[in-house]
Amino acid sequence: MSITTAQLDAKIKEQLQNDYYQTIIEDTSNGCGLNFECIVISDIFKGMNKLSRARLINKMLKEELEVIHAFSSKSFTVEEWANKRV
Repeated sequence: MSITTAQLDAKIKEQLQNDYYQTIIEDTSNGCGLNFECIVISDIFKGMNKLSRARLINKMLKEELEVIHAFSSKSFTVEEWANKRV
């Protein structure tokens, strides 16, 4: 079973609902759907450390991660992302 960036994006949006801001997902497996890099931007991460943020993302994508071979995620609040891009 192969996963797409659109599927991951939809799942994150569904899980975050009103806290959703933006996701940037890249399939790094040349289209086979087994390796992904993901950036999630949401104010739900305010006050959370990196480990807690990663665990939250992994919990959201639990089913998908069972078939993905490699997955890395980074997470930012909206303010952190704005400061990073300046």
